[in-house]
Amino acid sequence: MNKKSLLASVLVFVEDSDNDTIQKCLDNLKSQTYKNIEVIISSFKNDNDEEIKLKASKMFLNVRWINQSPNINFINDALKSVNGDIVFYKTINNVLWYPRHIEAHIEDFSREKSLKWSLSHIENKDLSKHQSKFNTLSFRISNPPKMEEIVIDEVCHICNLKTDWTKCVIQDETGTGFLAGNILKQWIEGNARGSIPSEITVIQWVQREESKNNNNKENYESVVGAPSITEIKEDIIESEEGIEIKRIFPTVVGNINFKDYNNNILNNIQQTQEIQSVGIKRTMGMGDVLLVEPIIKSVRNKFPNAEINFYTKYDDAVEYFKNKPDNVINITDQELLKDYLSETNNQIKFDLDLSYESRVGSNFIDAYIESTNTFFENDIDKNIQLEIKEERIIKENYIVVCGDHSGWAGKTWPLSYYEEVINHLQNKGYIVIETGSHHTDLTPTEYHNCEFNIMMNLIAYCDMFIGTDNGPMHISRGFNKPAVLVNGAALSYKANPNRDNVLYIQNSLNKNCGIKHKFFFNLKNNGGLTFMPVTNGDDDCGLHSISSSYVIEGIEKLLNKDYSFEKFNNVGDDIENMKVLTNGSGISLINV
Repeated sequence: MNKKSLLASVLVFVEDSDNDTIQKCLDNLKSQTYKNIEVIISSFKNDNDEEIKLKASKMFLNVRWINQSPNINFINDALKSVNGDIVFYKTINNVLWYPRHIEAHIEDFSREKSLKWSLSHIENKDLSKHQSKFNTLSFRISNPPKMEEIVIDEVCHICNLKTDWTKCVIQDETGTGFLAGNILKQWIEGNARGSIPSEITVIQWVQREESKNNNNKENYESVVGAPSITEIKEDIIESEEGIEIKRIFPTVVGNINFKDYNNNILNNIQQTQEIQSVGIKRTMGMGDVLLVEPIIKSVRNKFPNAEINFYTKYDDAVEYFKNKPDNVINITDQELLKDYLSETNNQIKFDLDLSYESRVGSNFIDAYIESTNTFFENDIDKNIQLEIKEERIIKENYIVVCGDHSGWAGKTWPLSYYEEVINHLQNKGYIVIETGSHHTDLTPTEYHNCEFNIMMNLIAYCDMFIGTDNGPMHISRGFNKPAVLVNGAALSYKANPNRDNVLYIQNSLNKNCGIKHKFFFNLKNNGGLTFMPVTNGDDDCGLHSISSSYVIEGIEKLLNKDYSFEKFNNVGDDIENMKVLTNGSGISLINV
């Protein structure tokens, strides 16, 4: 048999399905790399919609419909209408063909002239756990599968092989059923030789019984932020140069509970050339979005020819990125837990939401790196880089103080402490500007709770930034401003990788310190998700025990560059009973 001359007849049994279901089946068939096919669509309806018939005729050059009644002989009757050399069967069910399904079988028939029939390697995936495959049945003819495991979609045979599908209809105490594997008995008894291609060509989604022992928390963590589509799609692009296969990947999601699924997609991405577009999603909050800037740089380095599209609620912040995406698409915070990217046309999709939040002990940038499978040659490249084109609003030198008012006790330093710090600075002759909604009456009111672009300008040109772990803090680090940062529920040295010219002040003896970096899923009201730390005891996580005197001490040390340099490798390791820690680049952490 000459492979190029073989005509593959595909019998598609749509029964009485609706147009959308039929369309999905035809789309799967259209993805086949082997193009010399005829398509015979068997329907139980006498009045199939003309719209779906027109679509089918546009998708396939050689397609025709036959109307049948659902009797015991309908498959045998449909066989009489085929003209091809090899017959394939496609049904409307939960079975999909990989793009090389037909071609892999045709190659076997062309290579082995004595072959009469063939089955497929089939990959079974659990419907309840799309992120991981259930098992792969790598059977051989010498060790055939159980008859009940065979589905008609994985069966093909030469056209003139005696095939009576009525032998697959079985009746028992449960009623009438169809056992496709029984067809093998007929072929084997007739001494017909068969085979199986070496590659997996069929995927089948199966329902497995859920474990009754899983607790609610584990169930919730394992499904929140799940991908809505899990299969890799292959589009066939025909041009004068020939046929090109474009792989379109499902979303790589942030939730670490989908690690096996993500690694499978990332491995396939790694093996794919000519990536044309990449979608990146980080919905909120402000600081979390800013930390995507270095990731955009690393993604562009990895896929230099790809268009990068960034989906976020804080699209105005992206204007200040040094490394910008090609396009910025504004989305609402309602898309946080949704696989929004699955509905976009991006070839690769990285959803960074929940990536940091679901990785206990991780920091933002490392969580992003793991989720995108990118890398940085050195730690400095992990730093946010922001740039501004507008001229400075305030011509004089000044210091920005930004109190947080997020509602977290562990991130909101008392306003009275800010007043004492501002008084100290003003008594020394410094101009102080407050940009946040949490502010005193000691500074110009025109900048209180100011618009975003004004806040960016004020922080970009300031001489020092003072605050807690919040969005403005990330802005100050993005412009590499000297900073004194007060840590409570959140640890700013965990949140932002830029540790140059900054002092961190925290009560490390408080056991709840840094709880934001250890907590994400919080079961309330029968399960849910929270970005609010929940503590056992000290809700401010030691933040309120840090008096203004300690912050003022840090400010003076930073202004006078009066701090020692004791090297340490991992910021945030065991720092108990140590007064001042620094690394070689000049960062210090003061414990109180």
